Amino acid sequence: KYSIDYNLHIKHIIDALDPYMNAEIIFTSDIIEGRLKEFDVIIFPGGSGDGQAKSLGEEGRNKVKTFIKTGGGYIGLCAGSYLAQNSNSYKELALRVTSAYLYNGTENWNRGGAIAKVKIHEDGYFFFPEFIGDEHIYFFYYQGPLLAPKEGKKMLYFELMSYVTDIYPKKKDAKGESPGTTFLLIEAFGKGTVLLMAGHPEMTPGKYWMIPRMVRIASNK
Repeated sequence: KYSIDYNLHIKHIIDALDPYMNAEIIFTSDIIEGRLKEFDVIIFPGGSGDGQAKSLGEEGRNKVKTFIKTGGGYIGLCAGSYLAQNSNSYKELALRVTSAYLYNGTENWNRGGAIAKVKIHEDGYFFFPEFIGDEHIYFFYYQGPLLAPKEGKKMLYFELMSYVTDIYPKKKDAKGESPGTTFLLIEAFGKGTVLLMAGHPEMTPGKYWMIPRMVRIASNK
């Protein structure tokens, strides 16, 4: 029930804030049956990236990858970013539709909740000009991923925002990991566009408008 209510919340945000969009909740069975061709963008919201991957199954994951590769948009919020990333930590469960990896794998993933302070970069201002003049903004955060390029490799995605807040569990060795890692990114995958965010604009007062904006960006329309 929580999952349905949460997805309804996102649907209501999109339907209310952009009259040119129509959001619909779909399930694994819809994806397997080929219904993704009816849509421009798919959103994988918060919850469990591992749970989403297992629910999709291999066939569902392949359908989503094909959807993006052939021009569809993908938005991952928190768990949806875990699902999309490229680390070996998730082995066959990760979609691998981005060059971003999990910083330090799945170690210290249980960082809890916070109001995260985030730095917005030049590319971020391009897509979200409402933030021009603000160096830092804030988002509700709950155990989202720390995204980064593969260790020792050049960043291939466009980093729109990065962590400023140091968010870590009680284990002292996790302190200092989050600052500077990627909070929001955009990257092409085939003909499609992938947007991944570690936080929750849909749960942050004053940031709801970012969801339909992200849909427009991911749809290339």
